[in-house]
Amino acid sequence: GSAVSPMPRATVSRLTSFVLRVARHSGDPRPAYVLVVRTTHAKALRVATPGDKVPGDGRQLVYLVVMHGDFTDYDAPTPAGARLPTGTYLDLTIDPATFEVLDLGLSHHAPVIPLDTFGRVTRLV
Repeated sequence: GSAVSPMPRATVSRLTSFVLRVARHSGDPRPAYVLVVRTTHAKALRVATPGDKVPGDGRQLVYLVVMHGDFTDYDAPTPAGARLPTGTYLDLTIDPATFEVLDLGLSHHAPVIPLDTFGRVTRLV
């Protein structure tokens, strides 16, 4: 089935350049690794932003990306003088059709749910 088919090479290269732009924007142009798995939005949020709810039924397919590096959320709404959030894991959900970042999570912990429970994991970096 499609859940185990390898990700097309064109998708891999497009995703890789996209997520590396996000990583660079988040302060680490060379993350230690970047993993991606295709899953539903509802399942992806359990990793990216636990506790968040998805609009609709959550069955939309997304790319769940997990990066390990040294990141800062420069776009976070923080009070004046407050330190920006930082983390060693940057988790994204990306719309496969538009390559828009739907959700962004930043933490100091690896995902509690192994990515391969969602499907075939592709290493981008």
